[in-house]
Amino acid sequence: MSVKFAGSRNIDDRRRRRLASENEGHPEPTPAIAKAGGYWKIHRPNDETCIDARSPIASLLPYGRVQVMLICCGMPLLMALFVAAMQWVTLASDHPLMASLNLTNGYAWRFFTGLILLACAGTCWLISWFRSASVRDFDGCFKSWYWSGWVFAIFGIAAGCELHTIGAELLASYTRIEIPLLKSCLWMVLAAALLIEPARSFTREMWLCRRSWVSFMCCCFALFFYLYATWSLHQEDQVRYAEAWQFVAALMSILTPTLMFSALVSQTHYVMYVTSDPVKKRQSWIIQGVIHACCKSRHGLSRAATNIAAIAKKAAEKRYITESDEEAGDQKSEETTQKATRKRAMKKVEKPVEIVSKKTVKTPEKTAVKDKEESTTTVASEINEEKAPRTGLFSGLFGRKKSRSASEEEQTSSEGTEPQLKIAEKTTSSRTSTWESNNTKTVVDNGEEESSSNNTRSKTTAKPRIRVKTEPEQPVQKTEVNNSAPPKSQAPKPDNIPPAARETVSIDTAIDDDDDRLDSEDLKGLSKKERRRLRKMHRDQQRNKAA
Repeated sequence: MSVKFAGSRNIDDRRRRRLASENEGHPEPTPAIAKAGGYWKIHRPNDETCIDARSPIASLLPYGRVQVMLICCGMPLLMALFVAAMQWVTLASDHPLMASLNLTNGYAWRFFTGLILLACAGTCWLISWFRSASVRDFDGCFKSWYWSGWVFAIFGIAAGCELHTIGAELLASYTRIEIPLLKSCLWMVLAAALLIEPARSFTREMWLCRRSWVSFMCCCFALFFYLYATWSLHQEDQVRYAEAWQFVAALMSILTPTLMFSALVSQTHYVMYVTSDPVKKRQSWIIQGVIHACCKSRHGLSRAATNIAAIAKKAAEKRYITESDEEAGDQKSEETTQKATRKRAMKKVEKPVEIVSKKTVKTPEKTAVKDKEESTTTVASEINEEKAPRTGLFSGLFGRKKSRSASEEEQTSSEGTEPQLKIAEKTTSSRTSTWESNNTKTVVDNGEEESSSNNTRSKTTAKPRIRVKTEPEQPVQKTEVNNSAPPKSQAPKPDNIPPAARETVSIDTAIDDDDDRLDSEDLKGLSKKERRRLRKMHRDQQRNKAA
């Protein structure tokens, strides 16, 4: 697509003719290759591929690298030597040059500092002009150089007219603040705010030119030493070194703008003769390292804080558990002491008759069974005693033979069961001793009952009686039926009522039973095995007797 104007050829032909007329007599040079080198690669301008400067201002800066190096390094050295020479020159206090050459507040040094700062502003504007010719500057990075020039222009005017000291004095007198460093450091807050954008552009674009980067770092160190010397002048322990610190502060105040001007001159040479393309926006490896270290330290501190919080939480939980356990133990001990005191009070109030241990408390069924067993033991003891000789008409015929066979059977049975019964009596006597000690009243009553039963038994045995011969199997069946029948449940009796007297068993029923039951008192305190063995022996005896 071509655009045509009235009475003229197309634009492409006109542009081609203009370029040919501009390059008449000059061979077309090969285009310079702008290599994006790394941080450690130094860009060296090539003589063959170098583009000639198209502006008359390029005559201010030489093309050679050596000449630029001499300018960048020679200017700070000359200024340092000049300041040192002025230190060794002694002038009278009333000399007219003393007010101008005084290192502290001389007019000559103040004028020179302002002039160098204005030169820095001019170089920044020159760099921005060369950078604006770049086709690749899509982000408009050249504008940062433009605003940096204005910042240096403000600093130059303020330094030449001492506006910073005048403003500090006005503020101090108005607010009545008496701070020694206020006049020297108050203006630096405004300077730091204005130098943010220049610092960004310097660190981004001076990195590829090593001369510019070294000069810029030297300028930063000179500014730091100036601040430290100014701070040391107001310290009491540094009073004897006041002259030395004053000389260092004056020297650094002059070297700081000089080193900045040398760095900007080197950067102007790089933009004019090497490449005007912008550098990709990236942070310096120093700033990246600082940011990375800050992130790592923050992460480590956060982890340490979380670990400490977890340990503290565990310790608090453990302390809470121990405190709760101790409180529960104290509460339990208090409850036990209260219960013990309550029990003691109840025992004191209760009557001694009502004091019955848990072992003696029995159900009505157990009491009924026990009464029946005691009655059977009394019957068995009566049967085991010697029977009175029979008297009567047929005593010589039946009584002698019967008594002889019974005595023989009792002798044979007593020989087998005598040691087992002795062992059972020993164990029962040892185990019932505690029960008898707890129930003294019941034992006394039982003793009275036993004495009464013995009296009745002695009375009954003394009387002669006539025994009628009956069938031997019927009373055994009756007793078995009586034993198999369950005992009737009795109502529970109160403890304070004395136990009723036992019913005496008639002699006829005792004789009819004829020692068929095993005494339950003998089984007390024995194990299952021993009880089973005694029952078996008793069963065998009964079978032998029946045979």
